[in-house]
Amino acid sequence: MIKPLLKAATFDRPGLNALVVVIAITVAATVGYFGYQYTFAAAGARMYLSPSKANATPGGTVVVDVRANSGGTAVNAAQVNVSYPTDLLQYEGYDAQGGAFEVQAAVDDEPGVVRIARGTTTPVTGDIKLVSLRFSTKANGRASLKIQPSSALVRTSDATDSLVRYGSGTVTIKP
Repeated sequence: MIKPLLKAATFDRPGLNALVVVIAITVAATVGYFGYQYTFAAAGARMYLSPSKANATPGGTVVVDVRANSGGTAVNAAQVNVSYPTDLLQYEGYDAQGGAFEVQAAVDDEPGVVRIARGTTTPVTGDIKLVSLRFSTKANGRASLKIQPSSALVRTSDATDSLVRYGSGTVTIKP
């Protein structure tokens, strides 16, 4: 792409040729960078934990928000599946207060995995809170919380999953 531009823009003055080369490279790099940014942002949504790192003491409590960023796409349902180590954490429950989805569809909390499905009648976009998960801590260690690829953020337009990135977090438990 750049070679034809440079060949067509050849002048008799060497200083002008160098300037044309610099401008062509700058334009190509800028278009490439912003094209990449647009593609990345439009490619899909992400679900993540906030905070991604937390500290707690044994016998304490830690609360982690599950959030999503729809990347500007309207969404109306979410399936949140988060795994955690049962030797370090005990799942105590969730709170949807302040979350974007007011309708509870399902909750399953087998040891080691929390599954929560929620929806809304009014589509939402952008960075949204889904639920807050509450855990009690059992012992010293580093507990890894992972949003599972079976999680989903459902697009309103075609009822398909828009998630492409799944976050994780760490709870450091020590006295």
